[in-house]
Amino acid sequence: MKDNLLGKELANGRFKIIGDKPLGKGGFATVYLGIQTQLKRKVAVKVLSEFAAEDEDLVRRFIREAKVVAMFEHPNIIKIFDSGSENGIHYFVMNYLPTTLQQILRLRENRQGLPLAQWLKIASDMSSALSYMHSHKTVTNFIHRDIKPANIMFDESGNAILTDFGLVKSGDFSQLTVKDTVMGTPKYMSPEQVQGDELDHRADIYSLGIVLYEALTGQPPFSGDPLSICHKQIATPAPPLHTIKADIPDGLEPIVMKCIEKAPRKRYQFAQDLLNDLDEWENYTRKSHFSEPTIASVSEDLSETVIASKNSEPAIDFPSGDQVSTPRATEMVSETSSTQKSQRAVKERRSQNMDDTSLRAVKWFGIVVFMLLAYLIYQLATRKGETIDEGRLIISSNPPGASVSVNGQRIDGETPLTLEEFAYGTYFISIQKSDFLSWSDSVHLASATLEIAPKLQPADSTPAVVLPPEKKKIHTEPVEEKVEPAYGSLELKSEPPGANISLNDRPYSKKTNCVITSLKAALYTISFTLAGYESLTEKVRVSAGKQTLLHRKLSRVPQPPQPETGKVGIVIVDEFGNPIRGLVLINDKPFKDSTGEDMQFSGEIELPAGTYKIDISKFEYKSIQGEQEIQVLPGKHCTVKFTLVKATQE
Repeated sequence: MKDNLLGKELANGRFKIIGDKPLGKGGFATVYLGIQTQLKRKVAVKVLSEFAAEDEDLVRRFIREAKVVAMFEHPNIIKIFDSGSENGIHYFVMNYLPTTLQQILRLRENRQGLPLAQWLKIASDMSSALSYMHSHKTVTNFIHRDIKPANIMFDESGNAILTDFGLVKSGDFSQLTVKDTVMGTPKYMSPEQVQGDELDHRADIYSLGIVLYEALTGQPPFSGDPLSICHKQIATPAPPLHTIKADIPDGLEPIVMKCIEKAPRKRYQFAQDLLNDLDEWENYTRKSHFSEPTIASVSEDLSETVIASKNSEPAIDFPSGDQVSTPRATEMVSETSSTQKSQRAVKERRSQNMDDTSLRAVKWFGIVVFMLLAYLIYQLATRKGETIDEGRLIISSNPPGASVSVNGQRIDGETPLTLEEFAYGTYFISIQKSDFLSWSDSVHLASATLEIAPKLQPADSTPAVVLPPEKKKIHTEPVEEKVEPAYGSLELKSEPPGANISLNDRPYSKKTNCVITSLKAALYTISFTLAGYESLTEKVRVSAGKQTLLHRKLSRVPQPPQPETGKVGIVIVDEFGNPIRGLVLINDKPFKDSTGEDMQFSGEIELPAGTYKIDISKFEYKSIQGEQEIQVLPGKHCTVKFTLVKATQE
């Protein structure tokens, strides 16, 4: 289906959406390639999706994202050029960034981690961005809450840029959630974020640490389905980096592992501290471990030839200590600087006696070496532009009509779906449909087409969650095995929704309908309370690795039957229209007012629905109207008027 925003102009024609498809889609917004018409420069246009635009909370969050980012002026933070709303379309315009860290990590050459120099640049750029944001003077107590490879992008100069501020929280902006769900990406969420605790800036440092762990080793510390990952984020220590990748440089592992400590007090307390440690490590290693000969210096040394034996056989002298010689010149002796000077003089004298054949051999040897170097440099340069194979995912379900999320991002449409142009690799697929249990699993795309067709289970069943097997790690030293606590989750629904929840007699922050994750396997007492309905308390057992459903219909509090009544206004006046007292008779009996006294003046009374005879009695007076018959209707009001005159008057 053609996207109706492609080709659309915004902001009175100042921006135009171009291209034949969006740059990317998320759960609530789509990013398009655009052009700023006057300056002729490419931009990225983020548009709130049509269904999200109907939710006021999501609209406020979207507008807030643009306002927050516009306050920042930092080279490693996305820039906002413009924003607006027109004809129900909410959008903002950003600088165009062609590549994400997620795309870079999927390239074949990066499956074992990024080159160290590139990794260090990303780590420093992101630490600098977080340090700036966390200490911002205008936006106080800032927390990004969704740092992950998909939200780290690169400009054309290779600078890492932090993007997607849709989940920000700060002291200047109220926290917004969507349908009482925990916001974030489980693979990169801190333990306190998983548990729904109050967050501070150290949660961002944890998420950045997970990203740096993955970028250095080629894989995140925790994998599996979202529920399993949440449990591990809380209770399982991350495997040391050297158990995943043996050649981690000295001193770097403690920096990354300090970022992902479970307890916030044990992590870096500020992003600036992390940046300082990275700079110190880089300066130290540059001086002591990474002083390598340049291509220019190697070229010079290759052009020098020496005579290594009395037979005047040519050899190449490498100043770095690595030596290559002809078969007859098999050994070189390391010498002190003074010895080298004297030997060089001897070599120069001997070189004068070299015949033409030896000179030609040396020249050809140098040419061959340079050709080999040129070929290696060409291979390295061309590998950077290497593309990866792509395939398509065909996703269906039984029954159809379910929504689909890939790696936590919701896909437009419902099953069956065909997703084109997916890079070969592993993806986490989640399928949801009302009244059915969610289905999720990791799948590996390694061919042109991969089909997925799970059968969804009804919501009243609780099948066990099958966790994928953990990869076995080879440890260089004994590691104490820790027993992981057993956890499950609890889904609470009520009819009507919106009931308050108590968990073991303790009030819970969310209302029905909701899901409580990361509960230890045990028996719980759950209470529902809702105004106008009878309270309900039940016991339910949460099992390890399962999601248990408790769905109850609440009963209304019985109300006593109310009589159906109407109101009657009684007016008593004399012949001149002045108010006058008189005893009110209803069906020939005096009517008692609210105090229990006989009613003798004008006023309003309430009577059950029915037919009544009303008259007024007063000594020496009579009513001109006489006795009047009225019909009292439920919820209605009527008025009767009596004019009293002296009985002697005709």
